Amino acid sequence: MRLSSIRILPVLLLLVITLASPRQAFARQDTAPIDDAETQGRGDDQMPPRALFSDGFEATGDLSLWSGEAVLDVEEAAGYGESFGARGISSGAPAFAESRLRAPSDEVYARLRFRLNSRGENAVSLLRLRTVGGRPILTVTVDMAGRLGYVADETGTAFASGQVISLSTWYEIQVHLVVHGNESRADVWLNDVAVPDLSQGLGLGSDRIGRVELGDNTAGRSFDVNFDDIIVDDARIVPSQEPDPISGTLVVRTLPALAGIRFVLDGETFVTDEKGVARIKVRGWSADLRQRIQVPNSDTGVTGNGATATFWGWESWIGSRDHDVSAFFDLSYPTSLEFVDGDDNPVPPSRVDSVTLRSSVGQEVTLTGKQLGQPQLLPGSRVVPSREGRQSRNFEYSVQNVMIDGSNVVNTGQHRFEAGSSGPWKIPVLMYSMTVSAQDALLGSATGDLVQVVFPDGHVQELTLGPDRVETLDSLPRGEYQLSVIGAGISPPRPIMLSRNQLVELEVVTNTDIGILVGLAGSVGLGLLLAGRPGIVTFPFRLYRRWRTTGAHFGAPG
Repeated sequence: MRLSSIRILPVLLLLVITLASPRQAFARQDTAPIDDAETQGRGDDQMPPRALFSDGFEATGDLSLWSGEAVLDVEEAAGYGESFGARGISSGAPAFAESRLRAPSDEVYARLRFRLNSRGENAVSLLRLRTVGGRPILTVTVDMAGRLGYVADETGTAFASGQVISLSTWYEIQVHLVVHGNESRADVWLNDVAVPDLSQGLGLGSDRIGRVELGDNTAGRSFDVNFDDIIVDDARIVPSQEPDPISGTLVVRTLPALAGIRFVLDGETFVTDEKGVARIKVRGWSADLRQRIQVPNSDTGVTGNGATATFWGWESWIGSRDHDVSAFFDLSYPTSLEFVDGDDNPVPPSRVDSVTLRSSVGQEVTLTGKQLGQPQLLPGSRVVPSREGRQSRNFEYSVQNVMIDGSNVVNTGQHRFEAGSSGPWKIPVLMYSMTVSAQDALLGSATGDLVQVVFPDGHVQELTLGPDRVETLDSLPRGEYQLSVIGAGISPPRPIMLSRNQLVELEVVTNTDIGILVGLAGSVGLGLLLAGRPGIVTFPFRLYRRWRTTGAHFGAPG
């Protein structure tokens, strides 16, 4: 029994290995594409192109991918699906672009989307494949009858199909070209359907294919053609295949030079170094790359006095890969205000109604309420042109007004500060003291208990006078006040223009003053009357004497 078990064990082990091996092999095959995809998505600085050449005109919005001569126009809505595309318009001059392939090949597939808008009484060249040295090999054309065809440039033999190219219609054409001496051949598909008339054996020599040409370089022709999504590869190109994404490095220099500024592209963040330079690795270049880059506001930190940098524009954006651009930033600095009177005593921000500041570029900022008691971000710089080029310059601020109790307590424009300067801005304000006394207007004695003070903004305050009928109001803003004594007699409002520490003596006409004045007025009046009519004084005596005389006359016996 023990011997049988020993003999069976190798058989079981062999069976386990046999069953396990297919599963392991299948697992390796299943994971291989995932590993490859992960490798392609690692974020290498430069992704190798897959095709021998491709351009969808979206990457750069220009012809910078074409290494040779290029005289086509690239327009935003000229491409397939209203995308970027190239356009060749000619009334006699050549309109074309040429480029070298990434590597020469004796067999290529060339795919092109095109739209023929118009043509004259002539054939139009759409696509040409050339040797490495530039000799033409095969040219795809629309002939004078509007038929799709090609010319074997080696022999000058033209081949035409029965396929007529309609105007203002997008087509997709793919050419398969094999260069192998007399065994060379060409095949054509239109909209992914083979064109039998254009599947021909040719004698094309043995020089490998090394260049591609788009458009027509023949003078004297008239045409208008749109081109898009050209791909040249060494394998068949499926209709859904798009031109290769273009990678590169965009070097961004900030102005002013700011460290720690963030640029976000496709979810990846790039930060400027201590010189204000960021190198953005672009995985897929596009004509709208500028719009794809997000620039959030950034805090410059202690070294930048805590400024907030706000992006507002680019310069030197030319669309081609691997170049430098400048990013312009405005700086806003956290700014605190302090207020002091003429003796350098602090004036609480709660006393201030508002402050208006004007920058050196004419921008006005008004701060009120809680804004006066805590730091505020004020625009502090702007990139401006100069003889030495673009420069970032800090603003200077002037204090236009500081309003306290309805009065401006600074001289407009007298106090100036540079944005970004360290420490709070200390603003001297014109505040004064006013000592008020009340006295009898006639007798000169102290009188009255309350003084009514009307401030420049119209609000009223009652001031209680001390035992000596004198009281002082401190820290008053300069301006026009009105003062009057309450309840002690007649005290008309007295205007006071407070522009220094001032003593104000208020006179009150009391009831005693009125009695004295009335008595004096009566005495003076009586005196004047007597002085002008002295007979008035003797009138009673004369009247009495006359009465006695007349009475005696009528009362005598007859």
